[in-house]
Amino acid sequence: MTSMEDTLTGGSAASLASAGRRLPVALVGNALMRIAGGASGVLVGLYLADLANRGAQVGAALVGTLGAVSFTAELLLAVPAGMLSDAIAPRALMTGGAILGAVATQLFGMSGWVSVFFLSRALEGVAAAAGVPPLLSHITDVTEGDAPLRARAMSFFELSLLAGLALGGLVAAQLWKTWGAGAFAAVALLYVLCAGVLYAGTTGSRGREMCAALPALATALREPSLRRLAPIWICVNSIIGLWLGPTLTFLLTERTHEGQFLHSVYADQPERLGWMLLGYSIVFEPE
Repeated sequence: MTSMEDTLTGGSAASLASAGRRLPVALVGNALMRIAGGASGVLVGLYLADLANRGAQVGAALVGTLGAVSFTAELLLAVPAGMLSDAIAPRALMTGGAILGAVATQLFGMSGWVSVFFLSRALEGVAAAAGVPPLLSHITDVTEGDAPLRARAMSFFELSLLAGLALGGLVAAQLWKTWGAGAFAAVALLYVLCAGVLYAGTTGSRGREMCAALPALATALREPSLRRLAPIWICVNSIIGLWLGPTLTFLLTERTHEGQFLHSVYADQPERLGWMLLGYSIVFEPE
């Protein structure tokens, strides 16, 4: 029995070591997913502004609501996704989330129906929730007992997040300039590429006992520092969402005669919007 236990322990250690070597690949996958998510949000604003410029009854209220649907779905499902990664391998969740993001993005660009717009944005929020919490769980597993590796991994995780947010708008604007509504298909392909990278980079990810997830959540919620940080963190990310969501893109590229200084400033050259978003992300990104 001891020999068998030693064999299982050795196999588990070897699996974690292999997963640790592939961790940079998983972080690249996270960056690609964030780029795709940021690009998709900007494309939503560009697409709806184009519809409005062609006479469709599309306004900023609808665009803002669509952005809220996506972010709300991500917020509500982030904790359940993190708990679910205790029951099944994070690899399955992350890969499935990227595929779902591809479906959601392609769905938006194929329709002019408001109901489909809402469905697409809700699915994209679910895809985002299925990506980050399981990846954090995977990083925790892989770096268990290695504090320096965990610090480096979390630093690169944050860097990949920032790179995705900064480059997503630029990618979307250039794709829109080249292909118009066909840019949604390009971003969907980027999601598929992301799924492949995440699948390759999270080899060795493992699930745990689901019965331990609820007590662990209760313990975390009782932590005073977490209760103090969570509201601030939500407010900070809400500000980011106001700027990097589809509403700003819509307002800057919709043609209007209201006379406001920045409204429709990029209506004739929407590709320049990407450079503005890149500059904003570099200078003001608080994370």
